[in-house]
Amino acid sequence: MLAEHADVAAVGRCDWARMRQLLPGLRRPWLSSVLPPGTDLDLDTGDLLARLATMSGEEMHAYVAEHLTELLSTVLLTPAADIDPDRRLDEYGMDSLMATDLLVSIRHQFGVDIPPMELARGAGTINDITRTALLHLGLQSAKDPR
Repeated sequence: MLAEHADVAAVGRCDWARMRQLLPGLRRPWLSSVLPPGTDLDLDTGDLLARLATMSGEEMHAYVAEHLTELLSTVLLTPAADIDPDRRLDEYGMDSLMATDLLVSIRHQFGVDIPPMELARGAGTINDITRTALLHLGLQSAKDPR
C-alpha cells in the first residue's frame, strides 16, 4: 500500500464467505481475483439439505466429499485433484491450525459442528469426514457406511 501511494487503504481480518452473504456485490466475477480462494464455496444449508434429500446415499456421499475436498484444497493450498479421499489428512502435513480452519469452514458451509477430537480420533480422511458430516446432518446412520 505504501509503495503504491494509496490514498485510502484498510487492513483487517474478514470472514469473506460471510461478507459475500451480507454484501451480494462481492459475488461479482471481477472481484474474484482479489478475494481469497474458497470464498465462493458458500452453500445455503437449507438448500443443501433439500438437495441432499433428493439423492441416493452414494450420490450424497459423492456430493459432500467433493465440497469437502474443495474446502481442504483451500486449507492445504493444494489442487483438489491431488487430494485422495482415502488418504489421511495428516499425511498431507495438516497441523492443528489447518484442522481448525477446515472445521470452521465445514461449519460455515454445511452447518455441521464436528468436534476437533472427532477429526483426530478417526475421521482422518475425506471419506471419513463425509460420513461424519452426513451423520451430523441426520442423513446417514452410524452403521451405514454410505
